Amino acid sequence: MKQMKNLVMFGALVIAMASCQKEAVQLLPEGTKNKVTFKVSCFEQIPFGTETKSGSAQTLEDLCTKLNFAIFDGETKEESIVQTIGDEGFGTVSLQLKQGVHQVVVIAHNGDASASITSPDKVSFSNKTTTKMTDTFYYYGEITVGKDAQIYDLNLERAVAMIRFNITDEFPENVTQMKFYYSGGSSTLNTLTGLGCVNSKQTEIFAVTPSDKRFEMFTFPHTVNDTLSLKVSALDSLDNVLKEHEFNEVPVTVNMITSYSGEFFTGGTSSYTMSQIAIAANGEWAGEKNIEY
Repeated sequence: MKQMKNLVMFGALVIAMASCQKEAVQLLPEGTKNKVTFKVSCFEQIPFGTETKSGSAQTLEDLCTKLNFAIFDGETKEESIVQTIGDEGFGTVSLQLKQGVHQVVVIAHNGDASASITSPDKVSFSNKTTTKMTDTFYYYGEITVGKDAQIYDLNLERAVAMIRFNITDEFPENVTQMKFYYSGGSSTLNTLTGLGCVNSKQTEIFAVTPSDKRFEMFTFPHTVNDTLSLKVSALDSLDNVLKEHEFNEVPVTVNMITSYSGEFFTGGTSSYTMSQIAIAANGEWAGEKNIEY
């Protein structure tokens, strides 16, 4: 009788275990997707601040006009989303992702075109648009999607250095454009390191207006402290060079402004003053370094 009772209990245990295993398979079938929400809610650095043309930023819309989201599963891009300022829910994306590990890349910028996110270590911007590179922030991270809905608040970091050029004398009437050609930086970003990853030759051309003599350019430095070669040309309406200056070993640092100021048409490179200004996390200028050229 006792042996029969043990057999009955063993049979009940086997049935219970089989039931549990069947239920687990139903909860986590292969390829199950669950809702994941990403919110761009914080920037590690503020915009370049009141010293820039854009002024002091208070909201996401003040910081950027475009957001690019990309989700990877290893080398496979699973999702790619572009948001433009004015879109409903700008800064928030909800997706159905399969369970497992994913890599997330987010780029915030003000470019005319979307950033091209080929992989986490290769994010580039088109060189065929009017505005090629702008103040740019990025996020990279790995997430593990489980069986429950998840929300991630993303903290973005600035990836660029700014070169600012101030002309203190008057523009001749026949000058219609200012051309800035610089090499030594990068127009492609590796979000794994937060640094530039190709050797780029960058060009920015700005229309001249009498009231605006300040020009700003951006690059991804290859190292935390890098240098550029910069050629500045004043052009007429037919793209003829009327005046030109070259600046070598221009220092560039992520999250810092390198500023040149001087007389472009009546002076030479020796008349320019160069300074580097850092931005602290609290928005105050962390310091300024002046070098006479």
